[in-house]
Amino acid sequence: MLTPNGTYHCRVLGGTAAGLSVSAPLSGNAHVPLRPGTHVVVQAPTVSGVLSFASTVCERHSGPASLVLRAPTKLRVIERRESRRFQAATGEIGSMDGEEALILDTAVMGVCLLCRTRPAPGDLVVLGFPQTGKPLMGWVLDSEPDTWNARPAFRTRVRLSEPLSHLPR
Repeated sequence: MLTPNGTYHCRVLGGTAAGLSVSAPLSGNAHVPLRPGTHVVVQAPTVSGVLSFASTVCERHSGPASLVLRAPTKLRVIERRESRRFQAATGEIGSMDGEEALILDTAVMGVCLLCRTRPAPGDLVVLGFPQTGKPLMGWVLDSEPDTWNARPAFRTRVRLSEPLSHLPR
């Protein structure tokens, strides 16, 4: 979820008569108290691309912590495969959740890498890139069996929470 104050992680809980119910957004491990009337952009990874729509917070609930967003009037699917690529990172060793990973492909909003453990689709992961010097957050889109140096591995695609625009091409 993108807001005027930052990017936050949340999960869809379901639909209500008022709109779309989502878990309270998180920044680190803390809930972010968005007020009704706050404008947000929701982005959710899917197999065919990233589903994106603008909305407004309608309600805020404290137990359990959740929000109700106005139902979207216009949905947009953003095709990831057409975005700009960063070749400089290809073949570099990075990390995913603290474990070594081989970077195969890097784009503005996503990365494909080989890792030894298999994350589940939808998992929130922390990525380390040698070129950035700071951790990146993202959601696992899918993970398929593969090999890396003749050992079992998993080809994993991750949707980044924020655009990656500072790597050299």
